Amino acid sequence: MSNKKKWYIVVSSILLIWLIMLTTDMILSERGIRPVFCIETARYDDGGSIRYTGFFYQVYDIKTINESPPPDIKHEGLYLVPWFFSIDFVRDNLIE
Repeated sequence: MSNKKKWYIVVSSILLIWLIMLTTDMILSERGIRPVFCIETARYDDGGSIRYTGFFYQVYDIKTINESPPPDIKHEGLYLVPWFFSIDFVRDNLIE
């Protein structure tokens, strides 16, 4: 087997594994389930929002505090975004 073919197999395998991880976490976040291929990297003092970081992507679990009586915590959902998007971008652009 030539070096070029070995390199192609290695790169294709890594890409396939990454796509499987990304797709799994995307489906789980759409269903409101915590991602399995991410680690928790930050917690925010805005009601309990959490940032999970995967390989070149992030999943935000957004929670907000409802100030009107009675005060409670509202779960906005899980949002998968590229690794360079901040929680402010998710709040401003993705939450309806």
